[in-house]
Amino acid sequence: EAGDSLRALNAVAVTVGPGAFTGIRIGLAAARGIGLAADIPVVGVTTFAAVAEAVAATERVNRRLLVLLDSKRGDVFVQEFSPERVAIASPTILSPDAVLHRLASGSFILAGDGIAVIRSHLDAASPDVAYSVVNGPADACWVAQLGARSIADGTGLPPTPLYLRAPELRLSPAIAVASNTTASNR
Repeated sequence: EAGDSLRALNAVAVTVGPGAFTGIRIGLAAARGIGLAADIPVVGVTTFAAVAEAVAATERVNRRLLVLLDSKRGDVFVQEFSPERVAIASPTILSPDAVLHRLASGSFILAGDGIAVIRSHLDAASPDVAYSVVNGPADACWVAQLGARSIADGTGLPPTPLYLRAPELRLSPAIAVASNTTASNR
């Protein structure tokens, strides 16, 4: 859309997750391909950080920030940040009831598309929360801004996926042994 060529790029920023398995893999592969073709670095940004970056300072005053991402399975991916947007807890997966329990410990501003998953639970329980205007998925502009800043200060993440849920499909032991045997014979 910008009308620039690959030569105009000096880096590529990509979300590493959490999110849909296939979407993350496709996004990472595309970013790595662009980086390889343009001979530029590729830096990863968590979806949590990209959503947190979009929440205005006026919304965060005296409130911790809880980023909620829809896992598409009835629960939410969650990470807590200080009012200054510094991560203060590791990313995790929580049920709506577990989110309510966590919110009982203080005053929060909620952001991300996971708000829709737990909104009815929150309205019924009335915890001390406010809802950010940032209530959708991560925006590419914030990913780019975070990527540029992390390259400049040397804090960038590698472009590898952040999965919070173990894979549901596993190779059967017979297939795994056959795959390892075939690989070692090469």
